[in-house]
Amino acid sequence: MDQDSESDDDDIIDNIADQEDPFMDELKEHNRYYLGSCKLIRPDNYYLMLCAVSNRIFLQYPAHVVTRYLESASLIYVHRPTIDIMKLEVMPDQTYTVIKKTFWIRLVQRCWRSVLRNRLQARLRRGSIMAQRTFEMTGRWPIGLNVLPGLCGMMRGTKVPL
Repeated sequence: MDQDSESDDDDIIDNIADQEDPFMDELKEHNRYYLGSCKLIRPDNYYLMLCAVSNRIFLQYPAHVVTRYLESASLIYVHRPTIDIMKLEVMPDQTYTVIKKTFWIRLVQRCWRSVLRNRLQARLRRGSIMAQRTFEMTGRWPIGLNVLPGLCGMMRGTKVPL
């Protein structure tokens, strides 16, 4: 990255900070969703909300600029900051802990890709001459091809690290 683009990004980050002041100062609500960064606190195994950004700012600027803004606005250093979808849980001591929803979205996407791959394979096998002949004679597909995998049960057997 050259010096000019880095200084441009710094100007943009300062601009974002000015626009985000009211959002940063307001109290966040329990069980609401926010876009921002968080950090895993190891001894207790919970995610601490570091910084959030409004939807308007997130959609207005490129992701790398928003990530740099979140990094600069946070009081705690994060090695590789990412933008996450977070569900806020306000603890009794007013600590902002979050549940990362981005993790679950990625998990569902991975399972859905597997379901689509299996559906495609089943459709290709249904195109074989033997499968077509069986369908002609009985009105049903051969065993193993009669049901296409779908949403129901797609997450079964998924191991989730806690």
